[in-house]
Amino acid sequence: MLAAYRTLLSLHIRAGRPRGSALRGTVLIAFRIDRGGTLVASDIAGSSGDPNLDRIALRMVRQASPMPAPPAGLAAAQLAFEVPVAFH
Repeated sequence: MLAAYRTLLSLHIRAGRPRGSALRGTVLIAFRIDRGGTLVASDIAGSSGDPNLDRIALRMVRQASPMPAPPAGLAAAQLAFEVPVAFH
C-alpha cells in the first residue's frame, strides 16, 4: 500500500514539471505530508549538481500540495517520503 501511494505522489509531483527545459539531471526530494495530503516540510536529499534544477524540483513539490490524501490504512499523523525527480 505504501509503495503504491509513493508512486501516486511521484506522478502527482511530476505532473508539474516545466516543459521545454534544457536542464538534465535527477534530484532526490525528501518531504513530509500530513493526513490530509498537505506538505509539512520539504528539502533536497540528493542534489542534481545544478542549483537551478534542485530549486525547480523543490518548487514542484511545494506547488503539488495538497497532494492526494494517504489511504486510510496508513495511520501515521505525518508520512515521510523520498522521491526522485528526473529531468531528461
